[in-house]
Amino acid sequence: MLKNVIKVLTSKMIASGMYFATNLMVINSISVEDYANFSLVIVMLPLIAFLCNAGTNKSGLLLTKRDELEVDAFVTLKVVYISIVTIVALIIGSYFSLGLFIVVSGISLATVELGLTALQIQERFRNYSILNGFRNIIWGGITVFMFYFSDISIDKALNALVFSSLLSAVLSFFFIFKKIRLSYIFEKKPEFTSFLRTTNVFFATELSLQVMMRMEAWILAIFIKYRIVESTELAIFNAAFMFAFVLPMITNSVYSVIMPSLLNKESNKADEIYEKISNNKFLIFSFVGTAAIIGALAINVLLPADYKSSTIPFVLICVAISVSFITNVIQISIIKSGNETFVKSITVWQMMISVPISFLCIYFGGAIGGAFSILITRILGFVRTNIVVKSLYAK
Repeated sequence: MLKNVIKVLTSKMIASGMYFATNLMVINSISVEDYANFSLVIVMLPLIAFLCNAGTNKSGLLLTKRDELEVDAFVTLKVVYISIVTIVALIIGSYFSLGLFIVVSGISLATVELGLTALQIQERFRNYSILNGFRNIIWGGITVFMFYFSDISIDKALNALVFSSLLSAVLSFFFIFKKIRLSYIFEKKPEFTSFLRTTNVFFATELSLQVMMRMEAWILAIFIKYRIVESTELAIFNAAFMFAFVLPMITNSVYSVIMPSLLNKESNKADEIYEKISNNKFLIFSFVGTAAIIGALAINVLLPADYKSSTIPFVLICVAISVSFITNVIQISIIKSGNETFVKSITVWQMMISVPISFLCIYFGGAIGGAFSILITRILGFVRTNIVVKSLYAK
């Protein structure tokens, strides 16, 4: 398992590094106005992918591990669904100047995520790692080529993004095309009904998580607009968030590897994981504490003096990430027991209470208050998750 975690983590770090470096080259090669348009495409890509994948990938992972849905049936259904979204999105996108760039790249990203999920279900983490970093490596390579041999314009930067996205989608199809059988659409109606029902649960969960991830930044932006807090508070908060981003790469890599094995129908590891997490919280927080200290030192060394105050928000966000990771792993035992609706209710509840908590904390504390809001919300989610798990085990 450790080897798989290292493979996935390495691919995520390479992909993130190439993404950062490529964006840096583009920033230094085109005008601010052009980069604003380029950023619009970058920001919209995850939205298109989210519309294709929200709830469906985790639902497919769960049902295949429960032996309630075949991998081939899941892949086939997703390909048909993505095809329908593609047709609708292309029609809508054709009315906007950058619409086709956004749609093609976004749909390609959704296809890649389908391939990643199929490989995750089969626990083929070597291929998962290759596919995970492929797009950003190709995108970076094309951009470097342009950087040295010609001028980079916004058109060339967008074409490089689209081309690398399409190549990634082709690679994804290489891994999954043998799983596509259109006959399953007519043969597997009961399984599809179960799939759609479970997807509804995870869609609400993932939508709530997406809102929670951005809640504090949105509220900071609102307060800045009405001059309730200084504009520098958002810059400080975003700097802290950027540095803390390294930690989720580690936790998400671990989660991606352990989840398929924990959800196996025959496996009893979910109960064991709950006990291990409960007994080793101190070690987890010690690791996070060490990472927070290193990150705080990096902030003071790498960032300008105006950003030094982002150290405290950074540390708070790191602790919140560790609490969130522990909560997510514990929730696997709830999902495995067939009670995924409890996870939905916990996450939606977290999202709802995060609104007043964020407003109060940011009003009184600015960037530090925003980070503190993240921590409070995650702790409350952790507490409620433990209450639910203990009540289920008591039965």
